[in-house]
Amino acid sequence: MQPGKKDEDADPRGTAFDKSQVLQEARAFNESPLNPRKSRLLLGKILALLYAGETLSRKEATDLFFSITKLFQGRDPGLRQIVYLAIKELADKADDVLMVTSSLTKDINAKPDDMFATGTLLQSAAGAFGFRFGSSASSSLNAASQAMGAGAGPSGILGTNVSHRANAIRTLCRVTDPSMLPAIERFLKQAIVDTQANVSSSALVSGYHLSTLARDVVRRWANEVQEAFGTPKVANPAAGGYSQTCYMVQYHALGLLYQIRAHDRMAVAKLVQTLARGGTVRSQWAQCALVRFAVKCCEDESASYGGKSMIAVDGSVSAGMYEYLRAACNQNDMVSLEAARALCSMAASASAAVEAGSNNASGTLTATQIQPAVHALQQQLSSPKPTLKFAALRTLNQLALVNPALVAPCNLDMEALVSDPNRSIATFAITTLLKTGTESSVDRLMKQISGFMSEISDEFKVIVIDAIRVLATKFPAKQAVMLTFLSGVLRDEGGYEYKKAVVEAMFDLVQRMPECLESALAHLCEFIEDCEFTKLAVRVLHFIGTEGPKTKDPARYLRYIYNRVILENSNVRAAAVTALASFGARVDAVRPTVRVLLARCVDDPDDEVRDRATLYLRLLDNEHQRRLYLHNSTAFALPVLQAKLLAYTQAAQFSAPLDLTSVPRVDKREELAREQRTRSSSPTRQSMLGTPSGRSQSPGGPLSATTPSGATGGAPTGSTGGNAGHNHHGSATVGGMVPAAVAAATLGAVPQLAPLVSTLFKSTGPLALTDKEMEYVVSVVKHVCHEWIVFEYVVRNTVPDALLENVVVQMVPDVAIDTVMRQMVVVPAPKVVCGTAEPARVFVAFQRAPGSAPVVSFATSLKYVVKDCDPVTHEPDSAEGYNDEYSLEEVDLSLSDYVLPTAVPDFSAAWSNLAAEQIQTFQVPNTTLAASVATVTSLLGMQPLEGSASVPRDRAAHVLVLGGVMLGGFPVLVRVRMAADPAASSVAMEVAVRSSVAEVAGMVMEAVQG
Repeated sequence: MQPGKKDEDADPRGTAFDKSQVLQEARAFNESPLNPRKSRLLLGKILALLYAGETLSRKEATDLFFSITKLFQGRDPGLRQIVYLAIKELADKADDVLMVTSSLTKDINAKPDDMFATGTLLQSAAGAFGFRFGSSASSSLNAASQAMGAGAGPSGILGTNVSHRANAIRTLCRVTDPSMLPAIERFLKQAIVDTQANVSSSALVSGYHLSTLARDVVRRWANEVQEAFGTPKVANPAAGGYSQTCYMVQYHALGLLYQIRAHDRMAVAKLVQTLARGGTVRSQWAQCALVRFAVKCCEDESASYGGKSMIAVDGSVSAGMYEYLRAACNQNDMVSLEAARALCSMAASASAAVEAGSNNASGTLTATQIQPAVHALQQQLSSPKPTLKFAALRTLNQLALVNPALVAPCNLDMEALVSDPNRSIATFAITTLLKTGTESSVDRLMKQISGFMSEISDEFKVIVIDAIRVLATKFPAKQAVMLTFLSGVLRDEGGYEYKKAVVEAMFDLVQRMPECLESALAHLCEFIEDCEFTKLAVRVLHFIGTEGPKTKDPARYLRYIYNRVILENSNVRAAAVTALASFGARVDAVRPTVRVLLARCVDDPDDEVRDRATLYLRLLDNEHQRRLYLHNSTAFALPVLQAKLLAYTQAAQFSAPLDLTSVPRVDKREELAREQRTRSSSPTRQSMLGTPSGRSQSPGGPLSATTPSGATGGAPTGSTGGNAGHNHHGSATVGGMVPAAVAAATLGAVPQLAPLVSTLFKSTGPLALTDKEMEYVVSVVKHVCHEWIVFEYVVRNTVPDALLENVVVQMVPDVAIDTVMRQMVVVPAPKVVCGTAEPARVFVAFQRAPGSAPVVSFATSLKYVVKDCDPVTHEPDSAEGYNDEYSLEEVDLSLSDYVLPTAVPDFSAAWSNLAAEQIQTFQVPNTTLAASVATVTSLLGMQPLEGSASVPRDRAAHVLVLGGVMLGGFPVLVRVRMAADPAASSVAMEVAVRSSVAEVAGMVMEAVQG
């Protein structure tokens, strides 16, 4: 077969070996004498099968494992290495793998002379270096070894090539379990302080992995790890002429030191401070890890002060860490780049906090403080190494997203890279210039981009389009140039992701600059005439149907839409019918024409197209139905509706109708925009756009320590205390609330609370009641039902040698609540064990008086029986324990817990239909418009409407409108008119609340006053 051609008959898994045949050939392992070469080839086939995804039954793996263990009798170094690989692959597939422990420990303590020094092997090894021996070969081995500069003795020839000890350590730690770890602990400690670098590193990395199984055992190695960190290791101890100092061990030792102290914030800070001041870190990899740990210390200290940066506070840990990072910017290329990336990520977080109106933005990095990082990156732009230029440009690109002025001094250096032969570098250079350039340079930059768009891949084209989208928003006067460029690239060849990015950029331009609507629609109409992607054609037709009726001459677009009905497939035809109906519903002048076109679609061969045409013809003839179904831009939240329907059908109580008041409505346009923001375009694009703050810390992974993440600019739309992101339920929170399906499943699993599932109104997001570094980590979720409130406490135990039993939560209100709510049910957690994947849960349920919505604070404490237990098996040492108590943060019930955020299709009409109204004015000092919007939205737990959650820059006044449903099904609308006084740093607010019931409007106003 010719090179480069694909073998169509080849095994799709990448190997042509048959599993049954290979297992049958494995009998050769039992032959005597052993054939090393044959065994090596056979083990290679077995590993190829396993790497290709072939599965072995438990019996097959066990039989194969014990056959392989017989190969330890061989004295061939190459065979021994592949035996280690095979054992590691079979460790979790076979039974009784601990039987190999004695052979591995023997290898760890053996010397190459004892294991592999045979006359034949030594002669062949010496012959490989050009030496030939006669009958007195064995007496000449020392002379040959010295002549080769490898030192005296057989180990001089073999010791430099045989890494059996390091591999034996890795294999032993792979097959061992926590119960056997104390027996081999002595060997691992000796290996950690070994003078040979590969042996020490293998023991350190193995300890890093074992820390997840037996943390307390690994913690006892702290002295040995510290010694390994401070003692230089030799990369090749047997070869005196070629020995060199290896500092890679420092990197592995530092990682294990961090892992040992990871649960003690002060110990980590002390470790980083000591190493940063001492100058003992010689390894550049260890220095990069130390930079990440320094950022983590700044992040932890900031979290302990409520998110406020402490870098500018003299004597703080963050101040010392910043000085270290600033100094690290002047070291070698790798460390300098890592330190600069860290500082840029901190600046990005600070700028994001300012954009979000955070009150803790004071004390963040200033332009002067970030200057060393920018200067270091600027120097690397002139490096002859393409990788350094690429990394520096990517970091500057991300910094330019939040603060272009900081990157502006590098514009001259980046302009020189636009013509770089490496198109990846040129792409980042041009996109960064687009973010930092001035309005006068836009035309020149666009010409340069057009010159090389055809020479780069689609992934880089997407990055360029994203930069142009940002630039168009920054310079509205250049929107015509941007649209012309986008329409031009839309006609070029490209894949789906690329064309999708261009179309979304045009959508963005229209949403941010309505004046370019007609130009964008004209370009999009041309695009769908020859669009090869069905999904994009459907999206463009939907956009035309939504935005086209707003133009001066809507009739001009009907021809383009109807052409799709004639020429395209059924999916596009159905979307075109919907777009036609949108024009007919919103524009009276074209309604007769639309009726004629829809009537022609009734005979379409596809039933979906026919059904849509028939439905829309009926709706267009009825004004009420037309407004209800075609003008309404809201819809029920489908996950919540699905959970409600499931609970309704399971309850089988069909005498009463399904209560839809607790199902929130969402704005279709906002939901689509949210999905577009969160949906990843492609893995390549995400990896290229990854910021320093995008590094996530894997469980037990100190060397991937995170850097501060940017604050989000949107205001929360859920209840107070809702944490965005992932919660203890293992599902992402939506709008600060736990998904209804997850909450229903949690309550339904508790027999005492299962009847409440059908009346569930809302579940808030998880609220942390302890720091995540504490020994017991507790959070609470509030489930609000029609006449009940259930507090779900999620409890995690981080103490390995402590077992908690009969865990309950005591709740003491700050005021008397017996008249409005009473504690009725407590469901304790029988046992809380350290290290379990699923946390324990404690439930406390209160029954409320009908129609009441009490606002109260509870002092909470965790009560339990604690028993000493084995840190590995978690079995209690004795049957008796002692009672203990652990104080938690207060838990508040506020008005937002009783309000379900929901969208309103027409705020003005809904506002007019509500009679009960209350209006009051307020003067709020020391705040901004953006902060006031976020505060009011979070306080009331309602849905921002009509895009009022975002405050345009340089705006002195703003109107916030909110929608929600009060417990009981009472609609609530809030309108907040705000005016900022920059001189006094205050905001004047007029708050108007309307509801169908006066008492509900009064309760909302009281919440604002409080």
